[in-house]
Amino acid sequence: MLAGRKNVQCEAHQIASCGFASGIAQNLSVTTPDGHIIQMCIDDETYVWTATKADIVAQGLAMALLRTDIPQPPMPWDRGAILKVSPSAPEQRPLGTATRYRFEDTTGYKNNRFHRFHGDAFLYHGAGADPEYPANVFWVKTRHQGDVELNIGTSNYFLSPNQAAALCIALSNACYSLTKRSWNILNKRIDWSPDGEISESVELRAKLLNGLKRYKFIKQSYQPPCDIDSVEF
Repeated sequence: MLAGRKNVQCEAHQIASCGFASGIAQNLSVTTPDGHIIQMCIDDETYVWTATKADIVAQGLAMALLRTDIPQPPMPWDRGAILKVSPSAPEQRPLGTATRYRFEDTTGYKNNRFHRFHGDAFLYHGAGADPEYPANVFWVKTRHQGDVELNIGTSNYFLSPNQAAALCIALSNACYSLTKRSWNILNKRIDWSPDGEISESVELRAKLLNGLKRYKFIKQSYQPPCDIDSVEF
């Protein structure tokens, strides 16, 4: 599915609805000539992002994957080196700046009848109010049916869990100009390197994944202890 490093590509593929939403996407592709500019195609629409923005989209998809029915969802760091795991700190933005360079978990787990996961990001540059809102809002949602919904501006797409996983990995791989990544996934910041040498144990990686799968932010509610809080590898 993924081609060589100089021209990473998630080949367009045909996937039936498999019992999910009737409007499930039929064609997905991710290409890049240089690891800096990434082109993502879903059905007949094409989106062009910088590596930084494409990497943010991959993070949102990773969080949505953690809420699907895939027992052990693939994560982009599976073949890279995890350098550090620490609690995720609130994003620091200058006053009056609307740009958000990460997805935020806005699920509302106690009373969300429609989604297992609900996150959003603003994928544009600039300060102040956005004159084209909601054109620049990117929503990623995991529905209770188990599929993943993408809302990019005013366009909606539905992906099967396997499609979402393939798109997440393809986008991350395409951003190879970013040699080190700092991903904010739910309540954790994961610093990792796609090209680093794997040194941590399989057990530690499994604990990290299982802790992320169990995490739900509910105010004034008990949270199960996370298996990994802050670890340097």
